[in-house]
Amino acid sequence: MNPQDDEFIEHEFDLIMKRSGIIVPEEFRLGALANYRDLRRQTMLLRVDRPAGDVPSFVFSLGPSGVIR
Repeated sequence: MNPQDDEFIEHEFDLIMKRSGIIVPEEFRLGALANYRDLRRQTMLLRVDRPAGDVPSFVFSLGPSGVIR
């Protein structure tokens, strides 16, 4: 089965919902599947290798008063 195949995505969605104990009503199933497909597409963008120059060289941290330092 191809991971981009609609049948595969629907099966994967059903398994995740079953394992999570979530019952998706039939009237919301098409919308939930569309959102799941979009989420999978977006996570694929996060997995792309990027050059080191594209990664921020700094990290924000919050101080005790909530001020960014």
